[in-house]
Amino acid sequence: MTVTLPPPIESDHPAPCSIEGCARPAQGRSAWCHTHYEHNRRYGRPEPLTVEDRFWVKVRIIPCGGCWEWQGHLTGGGGGGGYGGFTDGRNVYAHRWSYEHFVGPIPDRHQIDHLCRNRACVNPLHLEPVTQTENQLRGLKGLLVTHCPQGHPYDEANTRWRKDRPNSRECIACGRTSRSKRTA
Repeated sequence: MTVTLPPPIESDHPAPCSIEGCARPAQGRSAWCHTHYEHNRRYGRPEPLTVEDRFWVKVRIIPCGGCWEWQGHLTGGGGGGGYGGFTDGRNVYAHRWSYEHFVGPIPDRHQIDHLCRNRACVNPLHLEPVTQTENQLRGLKGLLVTHCPQGHPYDEANTRWRKDRPNSRECIACGRTSRSKRTA
């Protein structure tokens, strides 16, 4: 007995993409639309990474010290290296995104201070929101510097705080030397 199958029915409407929530038509022999097929071909998965997954792909955890070091784009920032750049629909610093995502909002008019002194660190336990003044005082050019470049101590007797530049100090001994050279 021979069974004859009916010819396949050609549909004007291809099946939809098999990815949940995608209504685009599937392409060729794939069960995915062109977008999901191409994403799978390029990145090994049909769906894009979540924002948090993209963050973790660019983080290397340093066992000694516990820094989460940013391995992605670094902005050009002074002699100490830059800060990590990240995009979540807006361009943000990676350390700020990390703090906002894992801890909560950064208070208005506050900056994030790296307690570990590592600008590439995005570990929220190493980050603290502080005012700009506090951040400058904590910085390497702030109170951590205990002596002027000529070796005089920055103490109460030898330090003058400048009125024209807030949070800027001068060595009184160096000021005397400078003035005596100008008058000689």
